[in-house]
Amino acid sequence: MRADGRPGQPRAFFCLAVDTTRGAAEAVSYRLQELGAGGVELRDIGTDLVRVVAYYSPAGMLPDVAEVAAWVRSLAQFGLDPGPAQVEAGWVAEEEWAEEWKRYYHPLALGRGLLICPSWEIPDPTFEPHRKRIILDPGQAFGTGQHPTTQMAAELLETAGPTGRTVLDVGCGSGILTLAALALGARRVVAIDIDPLACEITRDNLAQNRALVPGDLKDAVSVIAGSWEVLREGCHRDSLPFDIVVANILAEVIIPLAADLGWLVAGDGLFIGSGISAGRRDEVAEALRRYGWTRQEWRDAGDWRAVLARRGSCEPSGRRDGSENRAGQPWLQGQPV
Repeated sequence: MRADGRPGQPRAFFCLAVDTTRGAAEAVSYRLQELGAGGVELRDIGTDLVRVVAYYSPAGMLPDVAEVAAWVRSLAQFGLDPGPAQVEAGWVAEEEWAEEWKRYYHPLALGRGLLICPSWEIPDPTFEPHRKRIILDPGQAFGTGQHPTTQMAAELLETAGPTGRTVLDVGCGSGILTLAALALGARRVVAIDIDPLACEITRDNLAQNRALVPGDLKDAVSVIAGSWEVLREGCHRDSLPFDIVVANILAEVIIPLAADLGWLVAGDGLFIGSGISAGRRDEVAEALRRYGWTRQEWRDAGDWRAVLARRGSCEPSGRRDGSENRAGQPWLQGQPV
């Protein structure tokens, strides 16, 4: 044990566990990653309770447990139930960490035609043979497909029909939605994330899934470190505009993103947003309407919301809270758009 209380060899990680509700789990996950977590896992501990476990390198700055607990309790003011908001911390050996999180990550059917598989547990080809297999190791990036926001985003991407289209994945994380777009037939995908580590993990996962792309992987996908604004720079402008933009991020990011969808998305293109807490749904709906995205189909899973939006020249018939009527709108019924 070192003088500062941190363990010496063998290498260990600082482990921070937060008990919260399923609806608040993704917000907590993002916050712990903002504080420098090198990996985050979710464990079911009750009917609607989840333990969010984050790991931190001993070489970096470690989060303050009391400050994390206070932040989790503050989620109530944003419409998220923090639940018990209990926070515990300790040290775990690297080998124990590597094996522990694998216990909670297994093959997962996603949408109608995808199967997410960790590299150490790929089912026999006779299992769900109609589904395309995506090999995914999230590593230290967010995104295993287990969270409802990722599931809704993937389902809406499938509904949008990316075959032959170009797709922008904003906040790609582990690259799960980039891989889903490729598996669903996208002609070209650009994956972007402000976290360089997430970009590295996305590239690693792409390398494991070359079979999803019939030609050269470099021609089919680009991974860019940065915010979506960098796409306006000369070296990236050739990608614009996209047929589909998908963003599985919190409402705090989707609202400002709405202002830039005008140059990011082709005139008849689609926007898919997920990671939106129930309490901020109306804010996102209004931000999208403000910039012309008046046709909106909303989905919900617990305390989370996701939207598939299309531009419209006028307000379509239906409710004015963003839940527009599906009557007379075949694009909202899973038909080609």
